[in-house]
Amino acid sequence: MDASFFKGNREKFSNLIEDGSVAVFMSGNPLRRSGDQFFPFEVDRNFYYLTGLDEQNLVLVIAKKDGVAEESLYLPPLNERMERSNGPALRPSEASGISGVQEVIYTSYEQQIIDYLASGSGRAFQRLYCDYLTYPNLENPQLLALINNLRNSCPYATVKYAGSLVHGLRYLKQPAEIEAIRSAIALTAEGLRNALANLAHGRPEYQIKADFEDPIIRRNHGFGFATIVAAGLNSTVLHHSPGTYQGSTGDLVLFDVGAHSSYYSADISRTYPVSGKFSDKQRLVYEIVLNSQKECLAMMKPGATLASVSETARLCAIRDLKSSGIISSDAEVTKHYYHGVCHPLGLNTHDVMPGGGEILLAEGVVCTLEPGLYFPQWGFGVRIEDDVLITRDGNEVLSPQIIKEIADIENSF
Repeated sequence: MDASFFKGNREKFSNLIEDGSVAVFMSGNPLRRSGDQFFPFEVDRNFYYLTGLDEQNLVLVIAKKDGVAEESLYLPPLNERMERSNGPALRPSEASGISGVQEVIYTSYEQQIIDYLASGSGRAFQRLYCDYLTYPNLENPQLLALINNLRNSCPYATVKYAGSLVHGLRYLKQPAEIEAIRSAIALTAEGLRNALANLAHGRPEYQIKADFEDPIIRRNHGFGFATIVAAGLNSTVLHHSPGTYQGSTGDLVLFDVGAHSSYYSADISRTYPVSGKFSDKQRLVYEIVLNSQKECLAMMKPGATLASVSETARLCAIRDLKSSGIISSDAEVTKHYYHGVCHPLGLNTHDVMPGGGEILLAEGVVCTLEPGLYFPQWGFGVRIEDDVLITRDGNEVLSPQIIKEIADIENSF
């Protein structure tokens, strides 16, 4: 993605905010792990969507007055000692080349914004759009401190939520974003092929995880979320962390995995038999889940709601579990049907969506489709998940190369 992509995103956002507004977006800070060690830095995704920059402690400010939006990007002052320790810091020319923002400044932005809004000329700006979380206990303390200072220094300025505006833009994917998701899926497919090729009796979950991740790491890519590999009874736990359990003949192994490319994530689930063959009971459940996915796929088009897709999956599960004699009443489905089946996919694995009311599928939306059924009493669960692009008249499955038909799975061993 080049600078024009990010510049276009800022222009769309600027068109949405009111005149007389200032918007502030922060790239974020690394979290301390222990002592002088920090967790790997992950850039705030709204900031990345607007700038393409993935460095820490950066701030984007957009001010709109008389219908004209002005952009400024603030970099932390240079610190030669830190550069000797951590490498060269981002330079203004580099930041401008990536983001397309022309005004790039080395300075602390916090007091500058406060002083400006409190000044006579600054009173033309009546609103401050901040990209904060609606659950403050998880929010960046730096941003919360800024908002509190602004409320004290500029009591006339209204603080508004910028995230909902950006989320509406991010919900509809542009061609460059769809290509990034395709790339992430291709990486994920490569990892799953390697994991399936090495699947065998006695192989522990942590080694199966390594089998999946190794081809992706070797291509210098990362993951949209923590890899889930769950064998045997562990496959009935939705977010199981791979451990030392050794998959045995007769077990199923459930993968819920996704590489990312340019921070755009894949999200794929597959369920494979350790022995290469499904038992009769496993085959029955797998076919119910796969049929449910196919019925949901048929209804995924512009105008359908995310909730209606999940309800279709639930009703399919009730029908087929009752007809097979596994349950006798509709209410019993809750013992085996644990979760919804459809969420947006993009810069976050569980990506953002417009706020308010029912969420409609629309052309350009990319979402998951992931029905699953779980049977702790039988020692296995089945989940099948693909990534789907909503098109003008229907949809396109973006992950067709990742096998899921029973015959294809069994023939691959």
